[in-house]
Amino acid sequence: MKYVFLTALCAIGTVFGGSSIRLVNDSAFTLEATIISAEGNVMASRTIAPQQFYQWTYSPPVRAGNFNPISPFTVVWRCTDNKEFGVSTYVGNAQWAQASTSNGPQYCTVKQHPSTQRDDSGQQSQPDPDSSYP
Repeated sequence: MKYVFLTALCAIGTVFGGSSIRLVNDSAFTLEATIISAEGNVMASRTIAPQQFYQWTYSPPVRAGNFNPISPFTVVWRCTDNKEFGVSTYVGNAQWAQASTSNGPQYCTVKQHPSTQRDDSGQQSQPDPDSSYP
């Protein structure tokens, strides 16, 4: 039922000149998705958890003769450390942008817990009992 409602909502928005895309983070990393219009304007930015999605919609002001001036979109996927994960290009209205199909390294650096880090000799280091890990 939710899917039918979202599809109908997207169709209504398209008829009246709006834009809608679904951002799908099908990676194992938390990513920030930035939507950029064909005109080069940053339209939105959203942090999306792994295996989650976000439905973005936009209704532009009424312009005579120009119903959808901002598509296709580019979606830039970034890791939490601001390094590029990938870029999805030519994302049209009512389409999906998936992190797994973006162009780029498709990898984020994962911070290790201090108790699992290794020292220069290759030995696993022991946590300092006087320090606390956030």
